[in-house]
Amino acid sequence: MSVQDAGRAETYEPYPREGQQRGAARVPVQASADGIEEMLLGGPRRYTRLEVAERAGVPPERSRGIWLALGFADVADDARVFTDGDIEAARTWTVLVDGAGIPSDKELSHVRAIGQTFSRLADWQVREIMARVSELTEDEADDQERAVRAAELTEVLLPVVETLQSYAWRRHLAAAAGRYLSVPSGEQSVTTLIVGFADIVGYTSTVRHTDINELSALLEGFEENASETIVRHHGQVVKTVGDEVMFIADTPRDAAEI
Repeated sequence: MSVQDAGRAETYEPYPREGQQRGAARVPVQASADGIEEMLLGGPRRYTRLEVAERAGVPPERSRGIWLALGFADVADDARVFTDGDIEAARTWTVLVDGAGIPSDKELSHVRAIGQTFSRLADWQVREIMARVSELTEDEADDQERAVRAAELTEVLLPVVETLQSYAWRRHLAAAAGRYLSVPSGEQSVTTLIVGFADIVGYTSTVRHTDINELSALLEGFEENASETIVRHHGQVVKTVGDEVMFIADTPRDAAEI
């Protein structure tokens, strides 16, 4: 496997070959991190914000607004932190906005919703990957070995996760479209829903006397059970925050069953 480090290709072997000591071929931690980044971003950072705007045919202030709405930190005009993927994304977003007829004053709210959703998803995925890395490496493994394993897992899992994300998104899109299209056109402006909340009884006092592992298991079990109960009775989870879940249902009967 190869990674790019400041324009120089370096090769590392994550597992020892026959007759080779583990760790005999090592790659710097930063090189592995750079390799993961290029794998995810589709190439090295080479463009400034103004260059991206020019190549994508998007006004600079509009491209900056989109970048910030996605939830990324602001960057200086001369900072080369953008890739070819950023240019393609800016072009694609313009096509979407124009094709869907999204008003200019609503554009950033659409971007913000996408950015916040995928930010939470990405945080969870990275935590899961690093948990797998910890399981695969020995207790005495150093940062270099963990970086190598992380790069290897990323390369293997990235296409699989992309496929599953697309599948789940399309399924949810189909379900949402079905809910809206089932309502007669003259009634689409008004929808009656039942909103429900649930939380863990005595959670505040429990926190004071529970260690972090037990608390994590408690919250994970609550979220799993609540989600299963809600969808089993035709409801939909709106959000979960700590020990609380908010859900909606189409009918009072479904809400009562939940």
